[in-house]
Amino acid sequence: MSFIDWFKSSIDLVRHKVDQQIRINSVQGEIKQLTRNNSNLHMKIASTVLKLHKEGTLNIDKLEEFSDVIGENNSQITEKQKQITFIRAESAFAMTICSDCWQEIPLIADFCPNCGKKVIKVL
Repeated sequence: MSFIDWFKSSIDLVRHKVDQQIRINSVQGEIKQLTRNNSNLHMKIASTVLKLHKEGTLNIDKLEEFSDVIGENNSQITEKQKQITFIRAESAFAMTICSDCWQEIPLIADFCPNCGKKVIKVL
């Protein structure tokens, strides 16, 4: 493998890692927004309970609506956390090319399973 090929391979790996981190950051931002929404809903529940209690018209239906939205937000947060786990796991299945035999090998391999050459890791 020439230096230029090695360099291109290294750039692709870095590009993959950067793309992966951008996607993770995006999902983490969505989780933060859902968490903020839940905090706001908790505040609305508290103020609604206080207001309705003072008026003597406490209505469970309105509180259940808030609770349902919080439950949906929590479900979305769980799904987004799974999405982050999946994004992180993708790199475990990424492939590269052996510099000796030119066969495709897993990026996480320490040695080429085809020819046995030690894989040089570039971070």
